[in-house]
Amino acid sequence: MTGKDILLCVADDLGIRAWVERVAEDLWPPEFVTSSDISRILRLLEVTASPVVLVEVDEGSPERSRTLIEAIVRSFPGLTVVAVATRIGQDDLLSLMRAGVRDCFNVSNPIGDVRERLQGCFQAASGSRPLGAAGLERKLILVGGAAGIVDTRFFTQSMAVALSGKYPSQRILAIDGQSQGGEVFCMDANNRLTLETMLVNPASLDESMVSTGLEQFGDNLCLLAGNLGESDAHVDRNADLFIAISRLADMFDHIIVNTDARAGYRWVRTLGSRVRYFVMLMHPLVGQAHAAREALGQWRPMLPDNCEVCFVVDGYEKKVPPGLSELQEVLGTPLLGTLPLDWRTRLLAMNAGLPVQTVAPKSDYAKHMDGLVLQMPLMTDQRGSSDLKQWLRFG
Repeated sequence: MTGKDILLCVADDLGIRAWVERVAEDLWPPEFVTSSDISRILRLLEVTASPVVLVEVDEGSPERSRTLIEAIVRSFPGLTVVAVATRIGQDDLLSLMRAGVRDCFNVSNPIGDVRERLQGCFQAASGSRPLGAAGLERKLILVGGAAGIVDTRFFTQSMAVALSGKYPSQRILAIDGQSQGGEVFCMDANNRLTLETMLVNPASLDESMVSTGLEQFGDNLCLLAGNLGESDAHVDRNADLFIAISRLADMFDHIIVNTDARAGYRWVRTLGSRVRYFVMLMHPLVGQAHAAREALGQWRPMLPDNCEVCFVVDGYEKKVPPGLSELQEVLGTPLLGTLPLDWRTRLLAMNAGLPVQTVAPKSDYAKHMDGLVLQMPLMTDQRGSSDLKQWLRFG
């Protein structure tokens, strides 16, 4: 242990934070983060390479603290997690220990004793910095829209089907964040299991539950209704969402999520540190280009450096301004590609409750979608990032 080690502390209570600063003194520069910002917690653990993290135990909701600790330990197996509590019962302490806590500090204990125990934690963890679990960050694709009127639902459905065709030996999960009830995307499907029900007990997710509760399309594509509803919009559920998606990532090779335009920020804030691709869909409108650039400007800091941010123009017409060069100038980045309006094919597919690749495989829309996916290297490409020049397809 050296004086340069960062002491990362997850705490909301100002009194707890002041107490941690007294414990840290000049030995460990403290870095504080709120418990609701899961993505930032994980990014700080990666950036600081801290072998020890302190987590405040919410006296009014110790179960919430346990869920948060499970999410941290799941991402960094072997990390030394220390709970900090004002008061805690024996049963709650045992629950936290089962979740992965190595020690528990009570703020009523003498500062010198706590500091000595914390030094022991750093010394025990010295030279054995746990590596983060890399599985989820190589699998997650988030799709967002530049405006509420952009049909990210049909786009995500079509991309998921195209991915399943490109990677027939890999298992793919498509989550519809705009589903109502058990319906999924625009397809004739009805889930018995939804993401909302998974959040009740995300730790119980297993292969048998997924295989029996999810709608399956083809041999390797599963569909999941993902509308979390207004009751789940509170930040307290972010850890539950992270754990649920992490467990699903253990069972699938790729996960693609259609994020509701109203909830896109929440998805990015919760899972941003584990996103491989973020695809922003927009119409060829200058106003939407400005909105897309503004949204990505806010969300980009929550995404990892190796995350590919992709813009796709939906309903593009070559002879109608603005042109692609103008849109690119507004966005400040190259476009991944375009999709034709092809309204007749879309209507046919949506009303039939089938993918466009099934209803009209030779349509312009299907061909352009297949072309986009063919240029997106995923798990089969283990490089840190791909070359965008190889992606460009302006059809």
